[in-house]
Amino acid sequence: MARHRYFVSPNKGNWAVKEDDTRLGDFPTQAAARDWARDMARQVSAGGEDAQVVVQGRDGRIKEERTYGHDPRRHPG
Repeated sequence: MARHRYFVSPNKGNWAVKEDDTRLGDFPTQAAARDWARDMARQVSAGGEDAQVVVQGRDGRIKEERTYGHDPRRHPG
């Protein structure tokens, strides 16, 4: 089963939440968009599926990443 990935990114003065290429919502602040994406990820993981939230800053760099549900162990290398 594929992991649901929610991306929070700047969009024309607002903040957008997208899953893959589908925009799910626009929010006035990054915090509001992040919180909504986290709620969606928690709902998905409560249903037994895996989810991830990736938050970008205004510069496009990833500020935060959270995984919900099964998170495979990271191996060095």
